[in-house]
Amino acid sequence: MTQIVLVVDDNQADHFLVKSVIDDQENKVELSHAYDGEEALNMLKEGLIPTVILLDISMPGVDGFEFLKEYSNNSIYAKAPVVMLSSSYEEKDKDLAFSYNMVKDYICKPLKVGDFDRIISAFSKNSENISISFS
Repeated sequence: MTQIVLVVDDNQADHFLVKSVIDDQENKVELSHAYDGEEALNMLKEGLIPTVILLDISMPGVDGFEFLKEYSNNSIYAKAPVVMLSSSYEEKDKDLAFSYNMVKDYICKPLKVGDFDRIISAFSKNSENISISFS
């Protein structure tokens, strides 16, 4: 079964990095790309159902936290788990991210192969009661 990963990040280099990490994998993974929260929300409204969402915090327009607020408060979205992929090491950002139930992990950039392996294996089962931690 193909896993769909929605990457939401304004930085094209980060999209490329995620793609390069995925290309090194044997998993069947399809990437979808959004460059801000609004674009991601529109993709989800149009019916995209990702296995997992990799979400940056700092983006122009609708940022990661605004995305989470809308995503969590609107029942039209199928609730895929979210992994924050951010350059922020601030505890307040981590605490705010984890205040949303769909946020399952917080990874500081850059994404490494081992991080991605754990994400895909944890979410490929697509359970609603996933509880993981990637310290």
